[in-house]
Amino acid sequence: MAKLIALRKGEIPPEELYELIHDFGHAKLPEAEPDVVALLDHPNSRIRTIAVKVLTFHWDISRHRDKLIRLLRYDPDYEVKSFTAAGLGFVFRNSHDPAVSQALIKTTRDNDEDAHMRESAYNALRQVWSPLNVDQDIADIKEEIRRSKESDKDLESARSPEEFQSKLWMWTQERLLKIDWEFVERVEREISADSSGSRCSDSP
Repeated sequence: MAKLIALRKGEIPPEELYELIHDFGHAKLPEAEPDVVALLDHPNSRIRTIAVKVLTFHWDISRHRDKLIRLLRYDPDYEVKSFTAAGLGFVFRNSHDPAVSQALIKTTRDNDEDAHMRESAYNALRQVWSPLNVDQDIADIKEEIRRSKESDKDLESARSPEEFQSKLWMWTQERLLKIDWEFVERVEREISADSSGSRCSDSP
């Protein structure tokens, strides 16, 4: 509790904040929940990332769904968004939650979004519509980040604008080929059918 009080007083040095929030996550300290939620808006992307990890993978909290969806859509940092997508998939595993599903589908289908991010959103969508596999989820995230760094390095090695565009196209296609678009469309149909059924049942 002393560390939590120090955090609220602004007495935690910036370089110690990440580990402190990580410790809160392991300790499952419920009193710290509003403080961790507030860090979703922190200017440092590493702090936003650990806040997402604690709220989702450590604490498995679903009540901050809308905040996480906004982070998924608007955060400028790839790693924050990737862990947010995975965290939503973890918390809402096998729930068929329509709001989470629609947010993940929107990212998956966004042609302006990074191909790695689109695949991350797709993998999370699979979790929302299928049973949990935590070890595989974490392995997938680490692999996505590794491949993202690898593609960045490969793109930086391009010796001309034409070579850069060629490499970019190849990396993009590699990521998008892993997406099962028939599955995405099936989820969209189910969400639409459930929504139509709800409206009919609400009618007098």
